[in-house]
Amino acid sequence: MNSDIKICCTVMAGIALGFILIPAFHGGDTYFLMSSAQTANVSLALDDLTDVTIINVMDGQIIIYNSTSGQWENMNQTTVSDSTVCGNLGAGILICAGDNVQLKSLIAGTGISITNSSTTITIANTLPENTVCANVGSYAQVYKDGSCNFRTLKGSPDISIVQGTNDITFDYNGTLVTESTVCGNIGTGTIIHVVSSNCNAKSLKAGTGLSITNSSNSITYTNTGVISNSCSSGISCSGTNPSTFTNTSPESTVCSNIGTGTIVHVTSSNCNAKSFKAGTGLSIANTSNSITYTNTLPEQGCSSAGGTTLLKTDSTCVFKGLASGVGISITSNTNNNTISNTYSCSTTGIGSTLINASTTTGKNCILKGLSATYPITVTGGLNDITIACADCSIKGSTQIPREMGQVFVSKIMTNIGTTNVDIYTTAFDEEDMINIDCTNVIDLRVRFMWDYVGTGTQTVRWVDANNNANVLYSTTLIVDNDPGDSSWFTKPGWCTGVTNLIEMQGSSTVAGDDPVAKGYVLYAR
Repeated sequence: MNSDIKICCTVMAGIALGFILIPAFHGGDTYFLMSSAQTANVSLALDDLTDVTIINVMDGQIIIYNSTSGQWENMNQTTVSDSTVCGNLGAGILICAGDNVQLKSLIAGTGISITNSSTTITIANTLPENTVCANVGSYAQVYKDGSCNFRTLKGSPDISIVQGTNDITFDYNGTLVTESTVCGNIGTGTIIHVVSSNCNAKSLKAGTGLSITNSSNSITYTNTGVISNSCSSGISCSGTNPSTFTNTSPESTVCSNIGTGTIVHVTSSNCNAKSFKAGTGLSIANTSNSITYTNTLPEQGCSSAGGTTLLKTDSTCVFKGLASGVGISITSNTNNNTISNTYSCSTTGIGSTLINASTTTGKNCILKGLSATYPITVTGGLNDITIACADCSIKGSTQIPREMGQVFVSKIMTNIGTTNVDIYTTAFDEEDMINIDCTNVIDLRVRFMWDYVGTGTQTVRWVDANNNANVLYSTTLIVDNDPGDSSWFTKPGWCTGVTNLIEMQGSSTVAGDDPVAKGYVLYAR
């Protein structure tokens, strides 16, 4: 009875929502619907209902009412319209890509990490700002506080500040708005400065017995009358009209230079000091009590331009020392460090030297290359060089010439052509027997007969039948050769200890020439 109730509830709920879910076990099961008026079970399939039409039922289908047919019909779920609406809230980057709840993916760029939990997405900065700012020196501070907050620069009526792309220019306008000079009277004598005035001074007026003369740098008082010889301490007076005043306590201050630095006091002078002049990278400011030197080209630090750095610290330009290793010497003078190779090359023994003549002490040891001609071979390995003689079993006068083969067939080469062609091409001709085994062979010789017919320069040669690029011997002819003789020649490098089939070829610079080959004999020793 519990299963019957569950089935009934499922059907009724589906009808209330506008569709009925068809269980996966529909095809082979029967559902029992009961009412209180019935006394017995009624066997009834879903399709037995008069307003239900089930056709080709499949898993996951739903039942939807069709108002046109008036039937409940089975359909795939994908045919049901989804009315869910997805929207983006706020003014930030859109996440929702469309109405059907399609969301964009979030991708972390450089310096960003994205972590995802069940309820949140966290975006973090993996490269936070780590710049540290500070003031150096003991003067007015430009850096204020925080993450590199700087004070702004403010000009004055006499100073202008102009900001450029990469620099700030300070300029003196050359005009003072308000004179700030203050004058006053010091001492207890007669007042010269007019009190409460802007440095107005009283005029000097000569009295009886005095005259006053004025020059660009001085004012001179002269006694023109009789004066009493009453003088103060340190002054002696004599005579009248004019009187003579003598300093009996002259200045006794002595100036000299102490220390071993640059001399400031001018030697043999009465405390005369040299002036200070600013050079490149320095400025000098003078006040009443001090002279200030300022470095206008402060140290900018050092950096390496490439390779292994010599710097120990970049900020103070401290360099590493240079230490010499094996075979290296280092010498230093005022401006240069010299790194030299202390190795030298020399030849031991009484044989020919392998050292290149241009090699001297302190340079790399440049060695001559080794080359060889047959029958000597030179082979270079990773750590050694092998010098060998493959065919040295026969030497000098012990070489015995032997005939390797011969062909005595007359062949007319009508219109021989300009490209080398085989002379003997008939099957089973004598040339098929000319085979050379180059083992223990050092020299070769060809004697031949050639009837020169034509006007061109004719070529006759003997080659490897399997590879015509391997030429045993070649010569050019402009007359009859009866016989021609190559004389003894060293066998070519390609002629090794294997059997080589040799064939004769010919050509002419005039294609229509008709020379006649009479035959040849091949010798070896």
